[in-house]
Amino acid sequence: MEQEKKTCERCGYFNRLYIHEARGYRKTEYGRCVKVHKITTETEECGKFEPYSRPKLSQRVLRYKINALLTDLSEIKARMEEYYGADGKDENM
Repeated sequence: MEQEKKTCERCGYFNRLYIHEARGYRKTEYGRCVKVHKITTETEECGKFEPYSRPKLSQRVLRYKINALLTDLSEIKARMEEYYGADGKDENM
């Protein structure tokens, strides 16, 4: 089994920089190391490497969060229908 590379790209302290484009964001090879306080590339290695770990959420918590998002979307939809009318056109135009 090959040993995992300890590069900044896989480190939890690496905050990648992005460039805003017309169709979204494009990631760069550069970022900022929060632990060392300097700009680094994704291929650099250092002694302060700590693997990135995602927070684990239970199915119950995920369902609750999705339900809350759907409730917010429903409320936004209702407000938009009230503002623009049911047909989706602005009455003031």
